[in-house]
Amino acid sequence: MIISDRTSLVNLVWPMEPVPPLPLRERVGVRGAWNGRNRCPFRPNPPHPGPPPRRGEGTPFGQAYSIIDTRLNRGQFKQVFEAIEGIQDLQAKSSINQRNMEEVFATFEMGQNLGRFPRLKPEQTAELRDAMRMVIAHTIEETVKFPLSLSNNSTGLYTSEQVGIPRPYEEFANLVRFLRTKARPTRRVSVITFNYDIAVDFALHMKGLKVDYALSDGLQDAVPLLKLHGSISWASCPCVEGDHITALSMGKCFAGDRDALPPPFPKNISWRTLEQLTDLPCSRCGKLVTVIPTIVPPTWNKEDHYRKLSSVWARAATELADARDIFIIGYSLPPSDTFFRYFYGLGTSGGPLLDRLWVFNPDASVRTRFEKLLGSGVGQSFDLKQVPFNQALSLIRHEFE
Repeated sequence: MIISDRTSLVNLVWPMEPVPPLPLRERVGVRGAWNGRNRCPFRPNPPHPGPPPRRGEGTPFGQAYSIIDTRLNRGQFKQVFEAIEGIQDLQAKSSINQRNMEEVFATFEMGQNLGRFPRLKPEQTAELRDAMRMVIAHTIEETVKFPLSLSNNSTGLYTSEQVGIPRPYEEFANLVRFLRTKARPTRRVSVITFNYDIAVDFALHMKGLKVDYALSDGLQDAVPLLKLHGSISWASCPCVEGDHITALSMGKCFAGDRDALPPPFPKNISWRTLEQLTDLPCSRCGKLVTVIPTIVPPTWNKEDHYRKLSSVWARAATELADARDIFIIGYSLPPSDTFFRYFYGLGTSGGPLLDRLWVFNPDASVRTRFEKLLGSGVGQSFDLKQVPFNQALSLIRHEFE
């Protein structure tokens, strides 16, 4: 997140830690909210449905397998899991860790480039990349929960006003609004993130803040929300070279008819963003976009994806280069993340010296990794604050009151 005025520019990069698309810890069953006639953009998150299926057990993909039901594209899920099992056939001559999501998806990418993969037909291999994106997107869609406010005497019909902002995104959006309207002096704000979900988008929307994704000409008085790895609410159209990306606005995403749910009403729901991409017109040519969300999987091969997202990355680099203060929350700078090292190095080249580079992370070992990353001109401005997310927001707010 970047906060600036004429005399200073403050960057709060949050949350730079990529959220694992396929979580391990919590298993969520899926039950649809349907009346038999219209599709519903809500899915309740019921209590733990019992023992999870054996397939995917103990891997980062157990959660993804547990959410399959008849309303999701079972074929794409099945294809991805067959490919994961096919990696076992490679173990005799090579070592690929099936429990490491990045290694698995990198193997998928290479298999598609080579046109061959164990246990898959050539046509299945060619579709593996898109199937992988859909599994990531559906899993995120089902596991990001939005609080719901319904009374027991309600009809069960939902309006967007009854859908709340997931914590701690509401506190984050409040900070953005404070910095833009009440800080002394007020600041310009933008957000840089690797996350695919729409929780930040929705939080800013609900606080009355317009967002600029840097996908097209900028909006006046909007918060730049720079999603470097794409979003489940973005889709592309091949109407221009490299494809043109269109974003589903939060106003449209959370509007429209609502189906009824029978009591007892759930306290949290998952929002069906992907279904709404089927009716999304390209912002350039007006034709319907593809239904595959524009997201960059956690793999080594980002070149193809970069061509689509080059305007987003370039805008983020520009914001970093002009910054005087940078705050990073929740990112641990793992040794394997060479992308962030090079992005930070090139993005911060030129421009003014930094007044602050604060990293918020409870893990003390993060300090050493960042000290190795930073140049000599940043030493005095760098500090690690071992506090959780909510306390980080409070410290930043206090800095500008």
